[in-house]
Amino acid sequence: MLISCAIAKILPVVKKQHLLLCTLLICNAAAMEALPIFLDGLITAWGAILISVTLILLFGEVRIRL
Repeated sequence: MLISCAIAKILPVVKKQHLLLCTLLICNAAAMEALPIFLDGLITAWGAILISVTLILLFGEVRIRL
């Protein structure tokens, strides 16, 4: 019962595969671009670039398992 309810909720999202993929890619790109802009207000520019590149490599590209 619980599984069929979960399937009913997620099925409309998964059926539109191309829209889902495009949405995920656009949100990922927006997050990667927003990170250095956000960090620039907190620390120096070179520090924001260094931290954002490191975080993007660790969590966006390498996908370390926590």
